[in-house]
Amino acid sequence: MCEKVVSLLAHLKDNHKDITAVIKLQKALVQRRKALNYLKTHDFLAYAHVLRAYGLADLKSVRGEDIHKGNMWLPRKKYLFTR
Repeated sequence: MCEKVVSLLAHLKDNHKDITAVIKLQKALVQRRKALNYLKTHDFLAYAHVLRAYGLADLKSVRGEDIHKGNMWLPRKKYLFTR
């Protein structure tokens, strides 16, 4: 699953307008997160091995309590209108 994410990211570096690849990447990330959540709750040693093998960061919580809309703040673009 991690190889699929890596290959999609490499594809999107060259083809940044490929919307279907973006959708596939989002679905692959959801599948990977669900699999990692399962491993974290059922087999922590395998979870730790996967994190170490792929260099991934530890998930904050199983249910996503640490993920808030406020944490995903992006600065707005300021457009300069000239006449």
